[in-house]
Amino acid sequence: MANLGYAAEELRELVALARGGSDRVALERLATGLGEAISESHQGAERVRHIVRGLKTFARTDEDKRAPVNMQDALEAAIDMSAHELKHRARLVREMSAAPRVDGNEVRLSQVFLNLLLNAAQAISGIAGDGLIRVTLGTDARGWAVAEVHDNGAGIAGEHLSRIFDPFFTTKPVGVGTGLGLSISQGIVLSLGGEIAVESEVGVGTTFRVALPPSIAAQAEPPPPTTTPDHVPQGRLLVVDDDPLVGAAVRRAVARRHRVTVATSGPEALELIRAGARFDHILCDVMMPGMTGMEFHAELARAAPGQAAVVTFMTGSIFTESAHEFAGHHPEAWLEKPFDLEKLRGIVDAKV
Repeated sequence: MANLGYAAEELRELVALARGGSDRVALERLATGLGEAISESHQGAERVRHIVRGLKTFARTDEDKRAPVNMQDALEAAIDMSAHELKHRARLVREMSAAPRVDGNEVRLSQVFLNLLLNAAQAISGIAGDGLIRVTLGTDARGWAVAEVHDNGAGIAGEHLSRIFDPFFTTKPVGVGTGLGLSISQGIVLSLGGEIAVESEVGVGTTFRVALPPSIAAQAEPPPPTTTPDHVPQGRLLVVDDDPLVGAAVRRAVARRHRVTVATSGPEALELIRAGARFDHILCDVMMPGMTGMEFHAELARAAPGQAAVVTFMTGSIFTESAHEFAGHHPEAWLEKPFDLEKLRGIVDAKV
């Protein structure tokens, strides 16, 4: 059963995350310290517990504890969990804007978006090199939070659209999917007072739209004081580093102030920027396999000169002659690893 296979893959990744706090603690200490490595282990284990419970109790969607949830957090978690499936099939484009928090459970909402992302990946599996998945977030005229997952895949025939949310209905080949994913997703969304809809055209692609009303509890909360702007995301930061732990460490360090996107290679970062993404500041590792930070900067200068001007380079040491020469031309744009978190925050805050 393919959906259970995806769940198993998801659980394997989460267990690896939990084990990473101990197996790679030496590296993690360089970036964030022992305390945050242990915290990451606990978070991974807690996510495993929630997902296993969700697999067993998907029919009881109204019994999960609810709280105000940031839909972007749920989307990003789903993107992280589906990354292994998406990266070989499609280019992912994020278009996130301000949206109200909603009443729900982040894990269950992540399951909805994970299912939509995996369906999108399967729909474009035959489009070699041309696959596109666009994830958007915003607010509609009613003030509801609206997320969309669009793909340029095969599309769904009109006669199937009316049954797409029926339990066990599937247009996939035998052995691929159970036909339950969209039905479960619809149940979760409806239990939260929301809406889920689909638009599709054969040969053009498909868009799933999830809309949820704003959180009543969040509306009742007093607005954040204007004297603490550091708690409000102010800028967009791109982290380019082949070690995902470094990206995770930076995200934890500055997430309360800024929106963070992580790319694990220069080509991946260039794809984001060529697709239209723009960032107030870019942190880039120097010594990466495939494309070094210096090569990335050169390509970026040709593709988007304004973005090349906001790059700060991260490095543990400079080994090559070319790197020494490069550092001489960019003396003010360096952050030495292991970096102090307060220094990191100060550099990022000053750049955005």
